Amino acid sequence: GIDSRAGVAAMMGDDALYLRLLKMFRDREADFPERFQAVRARGARAAALRLAHDLKSVSGSLAMPAVHRAAADLELACANGAGDEDVQALTREVSHHLSPVIAQLKAL
Repeated sequence: GIDSRAGVAAMMGDDALYLRLLKMFRDREADFPERFQAVRARGARAAALRLAHDLKSVSGSLAMPAVHRAAADLELACANGAGDEDVQALTREVSHHLSPVIAQLKAL
């Protein structure tokens, strides 16, 4: 989920900014697992690493701790050259945490 109190604090109390960033996150990351897998399937491993890194960074900034941790694990696996099976399992873990957040954000 989203720790909105932490997110609002992270945005220095600017509720409108935080809301706008949450909507941008929702629109950009709703299809993360599919985009990530498509990039990996093309063999673009550096681009896949960047996608995982970006998700980790933004989810951390927006106070989404479960998504942040899962994305960090995925990024680390990509950086360390993990095999496809491991990366797929970690992508499913990201999706497991990301899906409810996106569903929550659809109400905005």
